[in-house]
Amino acid sequence: MATINTATSGLASATSTWTGGVVPGTTFAAIQRKTNAAGYAVGATAITFDNVGAQPITAGKWFKVNGHTNYHKAASTLAASTAGTVTLAEPLTEAIAAAATAVSVDLVDDKVTVNHGITYDLPFAVWGDDTSTGVTIASAKKLSVATTLSTKLVCRGQLVINGGYTGLTEAAPLSASYTHDLVLNDSASMASGKYGITIGSAATDFRLAGAQKTKVTEISATNTSSNFFVTTASGWTPGNVLFFGPTTHGISTVEVRAISAVNTGTGEVTLSAGVTNTNFVGRTVCNVSSNVRMSLQQAAIFAGSISVTFAATTATDAIELCDVEIVGRAHTANSPGAFALASATPLQTKTFKRVAIHDVVSVSGSTVTTVATPVAVGSTLCLVLSNRLPNYATDILLCTKSGQCGVSAASNASDHMLRPVIVGASAPFGPAGNIASNHLIDIVEPKVVGATQVFKGLISGGLSVFGGSIDGYTQIQDGNVGTTSRNTTFTGVDMDGLVGVGSPTSLALVGAATGITLTNCDIPASAGFARGSQAFNTASEFWRFEFVNKDNDATAQQAMTIAGPLDRDNTANAYGTSSMRVDCWYPANAHKHSFTIPVAAGQTINLRGAMQVSENYASVTPTAPTVTISGLGITPVVATGPTSYSATPTAYSISATNPQGYPGEFTVTYSAQSGYNNSTAYAWFYGVIDAPWVVSARLFGYLYDSNAYKTPDPSITLSAAAAAALPVSVDHGAEEITVSANVTAREVYEACMYDLTLSTNQGADVHISSPDGASFATSYEVILGSGGSISGRYSDVNGAVVSAAISNIVPGSQILIVRTDTAAVMANTAVAGSLYSLNVQTASAIPISVRVRKASSAPYYQEWSTTGLIDPVGGFSATANQQPDQ
Repeated sequence: MATINTATSGLASATSTWTGGVVPGTTFAAIQRKTNAAGYAVGATAITFDNVGAQPITAGKWFKVNGHTNYHKAASTLAASTAGTVTLAEPLTEAIAAAATAVSVDLVDDKVTVNHGITYDLPFAVWGDDTSTGVTIASAKKLSVATTLSTKLVCRGQLVINGGYTGLTEAAPLSASYTHDLVLNDSASMASGKYGITIGSAATDFRLAGAQKTKVTEISATNTSSNFFVTTASGWTPGNVLFFGPTTHGISTVEVRAISAVNTGTGEVTLSAGVTNTNFVGRTVCNVSSNVRMSLQQAAIFAGSISVTFAATTATDAIELCDVEIVGRAHTANSPGAFALASATPLQTKTFKRVAIHDVVSVSGSTVTTVATPVAVGSTLCLVLSNRLPNYATDILLCTKSGQCGVSAASNASDHMLRPVIVGASAPFGPAGNIASNHLIDIVEPKVVGATQVFKGLISGGLSVFGGSIDGYTQIQDGNVGTTSRNTTFTGVDMDGLVGVGSPTSLALVGAATGITLTNCDIPASAGFARGSQAFNTASEFWRFEFVNKDNDATAQQAMTIAGPLDRDNTANAYGTSSMRVDCWYPANAHKHSFTIPVAAGQTINLRGAMQVSENYASVTPTAPTVTISGLGITPVVATGPTSYSATPTAYSISATNPQGYPGEFTVTYSAQSGYNNSTAYAWFYGVIDAPWVVSARLFGYLYDSNAYKTPDPSITLSAAAAAALPVSVDHGAEEITVSANVTAREVYEACMYDLTLSTNQGADVHISSPDGASFATSYEVILGSGGSISGRYSDVNGAVVSAAISNIVPGSQILIVRTDTAAVMANTAVAGSLYSLNVQTASAIPISVRVRKASSAPYYQEWSTTGLIDPVGGFSATANQQPDQ
């Protein structure tokens, strides 16, 4: 066993039983081999050796080419003193000159145990004895990464951290001048997921941080397929790997290339090979490379999950990963993530920022090599979090060329992410298959570019996405919902971007999934529900996929249920601003929609509405639609609708009383079912407020409130017909009320209240009110037309209006009203009837004189006069007492 007992470090080689005081390097055979003189370029996958040297080259062992920084691993065996070709485990990363070149043969078989705090400062070493404890950092000890040179550590066997793997933090990251590579899962007999990282119960640290660079940007100008400009390219260098977002919906046009040259000042980028699909301004470009990297040995052949999982320890701020590149791919259903980060307590994770997780092993020109496809595992995940972070995992970059899923959470755990960028995932959110249960995924402001579908079950605890954008997806969700997908919400997400979408809601819904809601999301015009061959065979009548304020339109509401779609119908609005329309697609499934109404102890509610069915609905074995009130121990009260088509909806009125001595809720359920077995088998439900489907349902004579039930309005005294006949008209566009004959203030109020129940005006603001039933106040302007007058008090947009009313006038008399304080004439006119009313807007009392006389035609009457004040609250009223003029 090689045991580090002191803090001394150096480059000395280790023996098979190492006990020295320096960091163990790598031991080689005394006899070397030589390559032939052919020369080998970067990317070569095999090397031919001459027959010199008694040392064999063994598959699974490492060798070093003189002059190379990196080491290489043999994938085939060449016997001693025998010429022949050796296949490489991975392509050459450094060229071999066209000359016989010496090669040192590696004899790594050394276990390393760190028993003292030391700094790892080897350019390259292979540690471990190919066992489950191959590289062990002892309890309370730390292996720190050197910060003044480039280093690489290959772990042959499990990396067991009982202390700390540390030295690089967000505050003190590794300079961009240097690199650190941690390579896992090396073995003489390779297998997927054979080795990884074990975090012990006493572990204190896992800290890696690289130099910051621009992770995500966009193409700002295009030249050729291999040359373009990006918005920002800070920190980019030749050799960096770039992911390009798709040019069409789906993931097939996601591309990966390496940088050949870059100008970080201007953002000009030249690729080692041009992209296949035409670039466009705005195309997303992600740089997944970092100078601090975690990867898997021979990842192109053997997949593996990298997991940093802290057990229940007392460590705080133990996990710190910033600007790190992670390459991997899940290899079993029990280890589902390419990378998994888990902590037992919220205080264990200090920082998880700007980490790039992807599945590309190498890029050579247009040839992209990805991590191996795992055996007998379906869609794998880029990232599984059980982070329980006090803060969000921030600016994480998940890119996949092999179409992995994006992010999920472990069972009984949570995943909180801020501004993640996900490119090329078959499903950005949620796993496929039975991977986790009772988990929560909380995503804020994501940027998703390219997806087969936006999310996938099982999401048993809940998925919440707030803000951000999702672009280039084929559909929102396919039929692989699973049996427990629920509580899935998208709020304020832009889902209608540059790339566009396919058929985003082409669903084949199965299982007992419930509660999938998209609220205030920008949705493309193609988003809708096609009947097609979808199999709505779930046993749950409450399955629901719902758009709330579709495309940010408060009047656009739509849901999919097991019986077909449910829509807010803004054209069928005879009883309100809209109605609820259900389309009964499937004869075997009844369309049901329920909502609740809070009621006080002993309270009676009255539902007044209407139902209607289409001709198609009625054409094949229709079931009468119903409205039912139930709950609180009552016998359900049912209103039954028509089974035949009529242009006029069938009205209903049902009531129910809470029999309990405590408040509770009644449940109102709409139900409809038709044997038509196609689309357009409609049933409409009118007149009952159920936001956001129906937000206004005014009925004359009842309060205009937001309750589903109707309450009589005590301020209304006229019938609807009488109110409609009054000489009052309303222009809601101009916000004017015109009176064309003599009416009272109460009559104006009731005429306007009736006008608000008309189908064209149900959405208009309630602009008028009456505090006492005799006067009114309106935010509109009152205009008195020819012959129009209003007796009684009112106020309009111009202020309070009172009337100076003189009654008992002899018809045909002349009336003169003069302000006595200014001598201004307020009225001088003939009176056709027996009442004259003058409307006056005033904030203070106005002194007036009134004179009335009939002298123009027989019979004649003497002048009658009076004086008084027009009060700003009560107005003025007088009764004329004209005497015949003999």
